Amino acid sequence: MALGVLAAIAARADDRAGAARLALESADILRERGFNLALAHSLIVHCEATGGASNGAEVETLLAEAADSFRSSAAW
Repeated sequence: MALGVLAAIAARADDRAGAARLALESADILRERGFNLALAHSLIVHCEATGGASNGAEVETLLAEAADSFRSSAAW
């Protein structure tokens, strides 16, 4: 989860490449371990860092995974 926090910090510092790299690294680890809420956060940070018209399909896919991860972590 620390990688996800570092990704968010990099994004706020306008280091888009660093944020994207850290967010994907974090997502891979979190996905593997089933930490769905943190996974959703890392995927959203990645999309924020890389979002644009040139990769709209990738962003859409990742945001759908983030939504599914968030829903599966919810207590309701």
